[in-house]
Amino acid sequence: MKINWPQIGNRFNGVDLTDLSLKLKEILRSLDYAFSKIRPDDQISIGGGTFIKKHLSKTVTLNFSAPGAVPGIVSLTAAFDGVALGDQVQVSSAIAWPSGFTLHGFVSAVDEVTIRWAQHSGGAADPDAAGTTYRIDVWKH
Repeated sequence: MKINWPQIGNRFNGVDLTDLSLKLKEILRSLDYAFSKIRPDDQISIGGGTFIKKHLSKTVTLNFSAPGAVPGIVSLTAAFDGVALGDQVQVSSAIAWPSGFTLHGFVSAVDEVTIRWAQHSGGAADPDAAGTTYRIDVWKH
């Protein structure tokens, strides 16, 4: 049995489907706008905040040593193409956080991020034992 489907073309029941498609896109864009803003140059603002130009992310494997004294700091650098002074850096690792330590990172030169463990209390200790993988996220505003 053969079914003869109607030929729709660009119109269905008298409605211009091209116009309907444009209206649907406009509605979806306005819904997106309620939660975030996307500019033509692909910068995004979430919840009305500062526009983000780009997000960069990479992992590096590093092995820190214990600081020489407490309080003390140990730092290592990692090559990271595309980063520039003033970019915002967030560093994380998949290890149990050692007591008395803080971890942070910053862009120390073009295409380079410094990761730093600071030990604030206790006896000098190695923050990551035999080393681990660190995730570095960089936000360009």
